[in-house]
Amino acid sequence: MQKKHKVWKKVVLGGIDVNLVLLTPKNSGFPQGSDRKIFWDHAQSSLGLRLCPVGLAQELRTQYQDQKVGELLRVVEEPSIGPKPRAFLLKVRGTSRTPQLPYISEESYKLCWAGEKWLFALPPASDK
Repeated sequence: MQKKHKVWKKVVLGGIDVNLVLLTPKNSGFPQGSDRKIFWDHAQSSLGLRLCPVGLAQELRTQYQDQKVGELLRVVEEPSIGPKPRAFLLKVRGTSRTPQLPYISEESYKLCWAGEKWLFALPPASDK
């Protein structure tokens, strides 16, 4: 039986509600410096979560206007082109609300740190 996850935030993407769950590697049992791909795979296979749909990071940036300065959120999206998921960092610098969505490639940034906040999607109710 899979754990019931607490919804962190609901985002509407293309008219569809996407319920997001916030995880850190540490609260999922991963030590500092773990491989991101293993953490992402664990969230899907062991916790029943999904990678976020393509475009969610940009939509979250639009809808999450009360993000605190200094709060770092990471969104992992399904691959849009090619086989690799895409990771985005959302943050607010100063009082600016400009999107901070740089692509983080697996080749140059493979590790995750214990306290990083990652967002995953709950499967739709029809898939449970």
